[in-house]
Amino acid sequence: MGVESLLEFAQDCGFNTIEELLIVWGYVKPEEFQSLEKVEGEITDPDGNVVQVNSDTDLKYKVTQDSTYTFLGKTSNGNTAKLDVTTNLENEYRLTPETNMCITFLLKKGYGEIIDIIEEYSPKIKVEGSEDEIDLIPAIDDYGEIYIGNVRDQIPIKGTATIYLTINGNRIVWKGIYDMTPQ
Repeated sequence: MGVESLLEFAQDCGFNTIEELLIVWGYVKPEEFQSLEKVEGEITDPDGNVVQVNSDTDLKYKVTQDSTYTFLGKTSNGNTAKLDVTTNLENEYRLTPETNMCITFLLKKGYGEIIDIIEEYSPKIKVEGSEDEIDLIPAIDDYGEIYIGNVRDQIPIKGTATIYLTINGNRIVWKGIYDMTPQ
């Protein structure tokens, strides 16, 4: 188990983009992010594999344990680039959408172990633009997942929402766009 890309890693940590993760975790200051040079050419991953990259490349690297992962590359003007990504997720919990529609949510621990969501975690949803917090206990399905379709009569069919629950006194949060529009 693990994540397959930096974007997936960022999303599993509750961010919408890699940019948000880099800024919030202090790897890059917001005003500096736009001035970063693009890395084009080759990137060497922590296993020594060399990947050709450009603006269309989706660089993937499987993160399976807590460590510092170093990526080396060349910027568009020939400078050497180095990015150290330190992971410390072994005891972290994350709510993650099961699909890109963001209507079914899993609770993951560490690097992918799926944990059943139970009533004691008091899951709730708050839709942007509303002050109401909707109880998601009725949305817990037989698989220990949250399926927000079970509370569709209480929330708009699509929108931006925050879903949260509490485990061992820690609040676990997912925020993003959901869409229950029939396909």
